[in-house]
Amino acid sequence: MRYLFTFVLCLATSTGFIYGQTVDEEDSIVVTETSFYADSLRFYDFISPNDDGHNEFFVIDNIQYFPNSTLLVYNIWGDLVYSNPNYQNEFYGRSNAGMVLIGQKLPDGVYYYTLIDTLNRKHSGKLTIKR
Repeated sequence: MRYLFTFVLCLATSTGFIYGQTVDEEDSIVVTETSFYADSLRFYDFISPNDDGHNEFFVIDNIQYFPNSTLLVYNIWGDLVYSNPNYQNEFYGRSNAGMVLIGQKLPDGVYYYTLIDTLNRKHSGKLTIKR
């Protein structure tokens, strides 16, 4: 099975569409369409990256429809501790930026995030890490 996806974004209405085509074994083409809105992102504000399989990652629902969205995470002093220019729900409480050792577990506490999405809109909030 082969896939072809096209991402279309309308800045005037903040609406996006993903058109997908799949070609199955019989070479017939199936066209699908998924639409979303810029405010369709939903942020979860708690993670517990303790390897128990629950709440391990900072999840943002529908982030897959906003490719190349930048996530920045700051500690309570405003120091950047995590940065990702194409975030896809992979932050699990380890640093990759700033004065902290790369890959080091961040201590429990409150952190602040900013997500700059594909539409160049900023979404900010707080995130609690509790191992």
